[in-house]
Amino acid sequence: MYGLSERKTPEAFIAACDKFVFFEVLRKIGDPAASVSVADVPDLKGVLTHAINETSRDGGWAPLSAVGSFIGKNNASFDPRNYGFAKLGELVRRQDYLECKATPDASGVAHHLHVKIR
Repeated sequence: MYGLSERKTPEAFIAACDKFVFFEVLRKIGDPAASVSVADVPDLKGVLTHAINETSRDGGWAPLSAVGSFIGKNNASFDPRNYGFAKLGELVRRQDYLECKATPDASGVAHHLHVKIR
């Protein structure tokens, strides 16, 4: 079930959803009216490090796709736009406690992003 509402939505409703989006993140990134108070969103470092620890492979590297899936399943309201980024890849690249690397896929054309805690 998908949910869409304002920040004043009860936690029980948010938790009951598979994915929940706050109206506020639907505004353009950089729009001052779209700014979100840090107190309104889950602790980013905690969410990311937990997801990376749970999905990492040898050497501590985790595919960003697995990290994103884990976060989505465990935090229905998580959205990179809550933190001022349009995409999860942009968000993780800007975190100084994370290391990122792109690895080519089998075709050598596309790249997959992997993340690791420093």
